[in-house]
Amino acid sequence: MSATNSAKQSSSSTAAHTAAVEESAELAWATRAGTVESRHIGSAVMVDPDGSVVESLGAPSRPIFPRSTLKPFQAIAALRSGALISGEAVAVACGSHHGSKRHQELVASMLRAESLDESDMKCPTAWPAREQDFIDHLENGRPKTRLAFNCSGKHAAFLAAARTQGWRLATYTRPEHPMQQAVMEVIAEYCRETPGVVGVDGCGAPAPTVSLTGLARGFSAIASATSRRDAEVHAFTVNQAMLDFPWAVHGRGEANTVVMEELGLLAKLGAEGVLLVGAPDGTAVAVKTLDGSQRANNLVALSLLAARGVIDLDDLARVLTKINKPIVGGVDGEQVGSIRLASPVLERL
Repeated sequence: MSATNSAKQSSSSTAAHTAAVEESAELAWATRAGTVESRHIGSAVMVDPDGSVVESLGAPSRPIFPRSTLKPFQAIAALRSGALISGEAVAVACGSHHGSKRHQELVASMLRAESLDESDMKCPTAWPAREQDFIDHLENGRPKTRLAFNCSGKHAAFLAAARTQGWRLATYTRPEHPMQQAVMEVIAEYCRETPGVVGVDGCGAPAPTVSLTGLARGFSAIASATSRRDAEVHAFTVNQAMLDFPWAVHGRGEANTVVMEELGLLAKLGAEGVLLVGAPDGTAVAVKTLDGSQRANNLVALSLLAARGVIDLDDLARVLTKINKPIVGGVDGEQVGSIRLASPVLERL
């Protein structure tokens, strides 16, 4: 193989991966005693209501696995395919919930409405994520359950759609299944790009790649659905459900829930350090940290929106106090450090 062909092959292979460190930007620092202890590196992008990029850090044009940030798009696909579910059910279908009793009961009701039960879902079993929920679960003698898995709402919505259409239930997570084909169509339409590599998500559903910029554009369209006459009714439904029932999307006191309750913004996290936040006017931010951590993402995303004038600085400070955990030390848990925006971000703001 010639050196030229080898270089082309290497370039093509690299383009299929998420951004390398040297292409990315420092987004936030974890400090202790005023000294930088850890650095969160990644990419962030903000788009305006038309989907045009207004702020870019790192390499947001490179593909990523959006993971659970795709759930609002998957919910739209389920609704398009005939899923007949309540507003609360739409919200939990968009959710990465912590498996509380209330979450489990909601998902179970979605399944009962279709004469199904948790054995029909293809997601793994799980324990409730929060300590008290876990203890209550054990005290009631309950084993691990698919209902407590954080993607259970999405799977129940897929099954509801498949039931309506008369599609095979046993294969609803297969990439070739009509349900998953409908999902790919929604992603391509809203993100304005064809999904790339398709892997398998932690829940067993297909996990396609798209660019961070495409993801922001897609979320912009959903976040602004309540204010646009040309918005798809199912995007309107998803938007309204997430804002009406934010507890179902994440959980009481959790970051996505607090952002939606207190700022009126749509917020959706995804595994491996992905976060989407969108405003009613269509301004939206997408963040991906290379280390897979969520620790910096809310600070970065909300700060970008505040710099754009989308949210008030006082509101930003109040909400960050609730969702950004301080770095503490000692028996009394005294604050000894904090998560701060890195210089490259501050320079842009």
